[in-house]
Amino acid sequence: MPSAELANPTAAKDTRYAPVQLSEGAPDLSGRPYPFEATDPLRREDLSALLALAGDPAVSIFLPTHRRGREFQQDPARLKNLLAQAEATLAARGLERRDWQEWLAPAAVLPEDGDFWLHQADGLALFLAPRFFRSFRLAVSLPERVTVGEGFTLRPLLPALEPEETLWVLALSLKQVRLLEVSARGIRRVKDPRLPSGMDEALGYESFQSGREMHALGPRAVGPGRNGGVAHGHGDGDEENYKLDQLNYFRAVVRELVKVLPDRNAPLVLATVEEHVPRFEEAMAGHLPALAGVVSGGPDHVSDQALGRKGQEVLAVRQELGIEAEIDRYREIGGSPWGLGDLGRILPAALEGRVETLFLAEEAELYGYFDRENLVLTVHQGALEGEEDLCEATVREVLRTAGRVIVVPRARIPGERDAGAILRY
Repeated sequence: MPSAELANPTAAKDTRYAPVQLSEGAPDLSGRPYPFEATDPLRREDLSALLALAGDPAVSIFLPTHRRGREFQQDPARLKNLLAQAEATLAARGLERRDWQEWLAPAAVLPEDGDFWLHQADGLALFLAPRFFRSFRLAVSLPERVTVGEGFTLRPLLPALEPEETLWVLALSLKQVRLLEVSARGIRRVKDPRLPSGMDEALGYESFQSGREMHALGPRAVGPGRNGGVAHGHGDGDEENYKLDQLNYFRAVVRELVKVLPDRNAPLVLATVEEHVPRFEEAMAGHLPALAGVVSGGPDHVSDQALGRKGQEVLAVRQELGIEAEIDRYREIGGSPWGLGDLGRILPAALEGRVETLFLAEEAELYGYFDRENLVLTVHQGALEGEEDLCEATVREVLRTAGRVIVVPRARIPGERDAGAILRY
């Protein structure tokens, strides 16, 4: 009997992210579009909706698209050609022309829709069936392909599946506090009155003609056993007092940040000057987990979008570290009952709902016949008439039972296999 320890996911990698350098006075990029503006979200629930339609025929169309240039002008004609291929396949199946013309109509008008092509990203996916139409503009290039069959083709979509993780960017200076919510889809400024606007509001501030400065601690910062203010003169002692004021300011920010964040364990990226980082980490201790990353440089003159892009870079790195951790876990359990390394055993296990994580090689093209009643699979390279795309069939079964599918180059799968799997049981 396999051990329970092997059955549970393990974090094999530290997800801390090396500091990202961002110079002070960086240009404000808020007026420029960022790469996610022309994309549609592709989430797990979208795949579930596509899986739910299991009728025949279902048409899946994939097309690499372009944002500008000569190839951009060719995209409408290429879609028209793919639609013609779909029509020919449907006609060869003996379907009535008036039927499939009706449910292909939403896509048939697109080649002539000039405005539609002005708002494209890197890939376009269309899914059509009787009384069903969905389209996705994606930030990944897709193979030029059309399929007609029982259920939609989902494998080309997997690289575009958005990570579900949300990350937070705290832009922090002595004058200003900004909190950004960052996901693969976009960037949003969080406006919450509980967050102090800066050090003055957090601690309270008065300036005296004597040349001394007093930071009168306001209600956010005063605690048991503390007096109402810290006076500053000149010299080393004053410098230490000023550092203490900064620490108290950061503690005030952390106290309110814990209340504002929906999940205090969510990854947090700090955008600030380098000298503030260790002091902020001291203020975080015991209240928030370690920083997921640091954007080094004064953030006050940097736009939300520019800072958000750095957060999206951190998300991408965290996602890659998560994939590498799963690959390491698969490597560790190789040869045990919890790990499978050939599709002939993986697809039957997926049909039974036992596959937790499927690793599929980008290059894998496996076709054959699967006897679902007896769970017998015949696999070979190259497609013959009437054979099933076994990689697609496996992907569909894993997704249907809430498993995870990771598509990587074959060289990254231990043993350089076409597929591998970690089992639930």
